[in-house]
Amino acid sequence: MKRSALALGMAVLWVAVGLGCGLTAKQKMALADFSRSAATVGDAASTEMQVFRDKGIQANTQILLLKGEPKVEGLPTLDSLDRGYELSRVQPVIRAAQTLAAYGKTMAALTNDSQTDELKKASTDLIQSIGQLPEAKGHLGPEQLDAFGTVVQDLGSLWVEHKRKQALVMLVDRFGPAVEKLCDRLTQDFSSGPTQARGWVYLQLQLTNDLLEGSAYSYFRSSATYGERQVALNAYLLTADLRAHRDEVCSRISAAAAAMKKANATLMLSIHDDRPSSEDLKALGERAKSLQSAMNILLHH
Repeated sequence: MKRSALALGMAVLWVAVGLGCGLTAKQKMALADFSRSAATVGDAASTEMQVFRDKGIQANTQILLLKGEPKVEGLPTLDSLDRGYELSRVQPVIRAAQTLAAYGKTMAALTNDSQTDELKKASTDLIQSIGQLPEAKGHLGPEQLDAFGTVVQDLGSLWVEHKRKQALVMLVDRFGPAVEKLCDRLTQDFSSGPTQARGWVYLQLQLTNDLLEGSAYSYFRSSATYGERQVALNAYLLTADLRAHRDEVCSRISAAAAAMKKANATLMLSIHDDRPSSEDLKALGERAKSLQSAMNILLHH
């Protein structure tokens, strides 16, 4: 009887020690704030990049309709309606954004004590997506990815709090450097800064918009019927839509990705101690909300 009581007491003690090795309240708050914003930024950038491709193809179609088959190279043709928005250019950006979203969702699932199935799905999405990206090379190899997957798979055991912290530390430490490079990519690709620093996404949208606007103007000036003028005005409406997405969304994605990089660097330090949340986390949250707000207006107007 005494031996059983002693064994029970030791078990309770070990559980208490294990729980004590979990995350502090401040760490949980920082992780929750970061993960929510990271998922928002990643999902928004991925969605908007697909929107840019769709609208680019619509604009190229209008240019071909207004100008006819081009006589010079570099303009859209019947065989290249996605010129400037080819999948080979767009998909790497979408993958990078989706990986950042998966990073945030995995972190959220670990921090919020989500159900095992939800956590495993989020972590599987992250492992599969980041393993395909060049930004992860040199930071994450098959062994590191397998080790993280194993830790997540083991979360159903008794030492839940301890193992969740172990998984979160591994997530931030091992994935963090690759995440920084992905943030750099989005910051650069969507940059709307000075001309020499503008990213390819912004410049391509500007090129398409200028070409469509010029074509619509020329066509309208030479049109003789209501139907012809309607074609030109429809093209003009599309240029306004393109400009709005270019000017309102590109800058927000770039700024949010830059803020995410800074916040991620802070997180890589705070995961190992109980330092207060940095202003970097607050700035990331504000950028994420601004981006989401702009997208809600543009995609549902």
